[in-house]
Amino acid sequence: MAGFCGSGGIAFYGVEAQYALWPPLLLLAGMLPACALLFFARNAHRSFTRCHPFVEDFYRNDDKIRARKRKHAAWAAAMAIVCVGLAFFCFQTGPLQHLYGGLASLNIACACAGWLVVHATMNASRTDVAAYNRRHEERTAWEDSEARRLSLIAGRSDDGAGDVRPVDTDMFCRRVQEQRKAAAGIIMALSGIVALVMLFALHDPNWMLAPAIGALACIIAWIALPFIARPQR
Repeated sequence: MAGFCGSGGIAFYGVEAQYALWPPLLLLAGMLPACALLFFARNAHRSFTRCHPFVEDFYRNDDKIRARKRKHAAWAAAMAIVCVGLAFFCFQTGPLQHLYGGLASLNIACACAGWLVVHATMNASRTDVAAYNRRHEERTAWEDSEARRLSLIAGRSDDGAGDVRPVDTDMFCRRVQEQRKAAAGIIMALSGIVALVMLFALHDPNWMLAPAIGALACIIAWIALPFIARPQR
């Protein structure tokens, strides 16, 4: 975002027309690796939780107290960094009359503050083993509730000979989950391609609408797929 704002001034005042592509390019250069990191980190976390659904609380009280102190110190440091960023923003947008430079400085400060807060919060939360086990119980309860809902949607099916038989709900749930993942991947890939075409080929300023519509389509597919995949009654 800092690169987006910093290059926005160059693109706005426009020494050359090619500079108009710099802000979205820098924005995509940050968004794409970030999404990839989140994807791999999420898969690694899910693999760990599947192998270790419950963890013994092996942290000492000193470890927990130290982690909480570091978290509070990180929050204080983050607030100080944001205040410095606001000071630079006011100085650059006031006496220097440089709005885009001020926005870039403010975003850099927010990024540093965000890193401190996230890192310290994660280090503190990992010592709360009880919360980890509680989240697993809540996730298990949600999965059971989702399985019951899908089993009600599946109901009973016709085997073709006029006999009505119960549906294998476990197989139906697995099939629905696989279809949901496949549909989400296809929809987001298509929306990303459309966004890139709108940005670089058509130079459409509304290119961000494509990912938003893709996210909305993913939600609709998530809700509708169980009814579409339901066996014929």
